[in-house]
Amino acid sequence: MMRASYSSHVAMPFMLALGAVLVPAVNAQSPGFFSAAQAERGAVLYAAQCAGCHGGDLGGGNRSPALTGDRFWVKWDNQIARKLYSVIITTMPANDPGNLSELEVSDALAFILRENGIPAGDKGIVQAKELNAIVLHRP
Repeated sequence: MMRASYSSHVAMPFMLALGAVLVPAVNAQSPGFFSAAQAERGAVLYAAQCAGCHGGDLGGGNRSPALTGDRFWVKWDNQIARKLYSVIITTMPANDPGNLSELEVSDALAFILRENGIPAGDKGIVQAKELNAIVLHRP
């Protein structure tokens, strides 16, 4: 019994430290994990598919959550980026959930994050699984 307790006290800090190394935090000072071109494509998609409900300024609507600012970050700060991607791909657009392609969702995600102060980088999101290693942090 004592040994198990000792092991968990030793192992937990090590696992937490290892997790911090394996899961990079993304914030305004980190290099972006999406490209500027991807965010631009996302802006076009957002205007056509999302702005009607979420607002042209991403501020949300009567039934749609804000996708920027305090109301956005209360929900998404310290969350894995894949979780936000998953919400978008399974529930959007509201009038035809699941109709967006993986590329469209990646583009929309890039746009939303850019509008929240996350900087673009040189490389775009190629596969959704890449987002499993990204933790979002408010800039």
